[in-house]
Amino acid sequence: MISKMTEEELLEFLMTSEFESDISPDEFRFLLSRWRYFYRVIHGSLQRTRQDLTHEVDSLRSALDSAEMGKLAAQMESARKEDIIHSLKSRKLTFRERWTGKIITKEDEDK
Repeated sequence: MISKMTEEELLEFLMTSEFESDISPDEFRFLLSRWRYFYRVIHGSLQRTRQDLTHEVDSLRSALDSAEMGKLAAQMESARKEDIIHSLKSRKLTFRERWTGKIITKEDEDK
């Protein structure tokens, strides 16, 4: 009787039965082996899902960290350029700068 059940019926029987009916020892062994099989399948599926989600969370965290680093680098570059602009606003041009029409910065002097 038990061995002729489909897998869905067998799983339903294993999940809901209180095992108080007259089941032979061979049928108990069969039920135990099927329970072990179902447990391994379900547990393996759960572990796989957990690993996939953990990997996805880790990749999203690393993407967020790299985006934050890019944002900080852009802010630092912007602040550096604003400092250069602010320092150039209040300074008087030299004769050479007036003649060439180009503002000479310290970076240009080093070249």
